[in-house]
Amino acid sequence: MAPGADQQLLALYQDWRNSGRFDAQQTLGLALAELLDSKLLGGVNLARSLVTHGWIRGSLMPVVVTENQARLALDLFMQAEDDYGEADARAWLGVTLQAEGNLKDALNEFRAGIQIMRRLTASVPNNSRWQQDLSLFHNNIGRALQAQGHLVEALLEFKAGMNILL
Repeated sequence: MAPGADQQLLALYQDWRNSGRFDAQQTLGLALAELLDSKLLGGVNLARSLVTHGWIRGSLMPVVVTENQARLALDLFMQAEDDYGEADARAWLGVTLQAEGNLKDALNEFRAGIQIMRRLTASVPNNSRWQQDLSLFHNNIGRALQAQGHLVEALLEFKAGMNILL
């Protein structure tokens, strides 16, 4: 992938997700699977491809594969000092850990990710995509707390996420 291709892939995925083009997303997921199998990618291009593939097709993969890919993407984004990518990988890893029933570690990933998104949204407050992602982190934290039986704290997180979008 060419330089900046990771950002182009992110924009394409977000556009198709937000416009309900689910068939196109699935086709993209299949193409990314072939590209990932080719071992031609590295750095942030590999990381973004892993995360995008994971968001599209992760529920169809064994959880251990999904977790390993999320951890690899997280490491690559951290090495590249790509804050948004790191937050995205932490969200994916958190969702994966929660699906495994590992609520404690999922919550840790969500909390680390929300700190990044708070920094990013504070630096560019009019970025609506980052505001939406910050809201999603509150929702993810709320779901993990709810699953742990911490209903009052969960409700506060759900409300915080909702208030960002209002």
